[in-house]
Amino acid sequence: MVDAQQGLVSTKVHGRFSARRARARQLGFTLVELMIVVAIIGVLAVIAGTAYRKYADRARSSEVYAMFGELRAKEEAYRAEFSSYCNTSTSCVTAANEDTGLYPALLATGEPKSKPISAATAPAGWTALGITAGKNALYCGYVVVAGLPNAASWGNAGARGLALYSATQPSSVWWYMSAQCDNDGNPATNVTYTSGMNTTSVVVINEGT
Repeated sequence: MVDAQQGLVSTKVHGRFSARRARARQLGFTLVELMIVVAIIGVLAVIAGTAYRKYADRARSSEVYAMFGELRAKEEAYRAEFSSYCNTSTSCVTAANEDTGLYPALLATGEPKSKPISAATAPAGWTALGITAGKNALYCGYVVVAGLPNAASWGNAGARGLALYSATQPSSVWWYMSAQCDNDGNPATNVTYTSGMNTTSVVVINEGT
């Protein structure tokens, strides 16, 4: 009789425990289920991050093409009036460096970042051309290198300008423009864009970095 009662009690306790465990499974998640959820969230985060970066890169690329259109128009307008092109440097006749003459200057750290521009901070050549960005900040830096058809002036052309003209000195006044965008915070992998008076094509280096 005692054994029967003990068996009955054991059965009831086991039954209640099983019921509670079943309810717990219904109300919560197992460790495996939680790990699967975390993995899915991680994958979605990577996909979203990659998509956002591509979107941001495209936005900066669009900025460059818009600025190149503005620079080209202003350079040709300047030549129509003065029979020469203008460097975007401390003056129109002072050669700009295609790497250090960028405006706005790229930051040593914290890129990519929108950098403010204004008439007060723009180089004299930029102002002389009357360049209008259409907004008060730019992500990428821009420079125009210009010169006369002589060896001394041609010596101011940088590596990208020489490549654009196949290292051949132009027989007339010349100019080219270059832009740099730091899309990943690493100055060594800046995306560079180059175009000039002899072409409407744009040479892009390090695209996608």
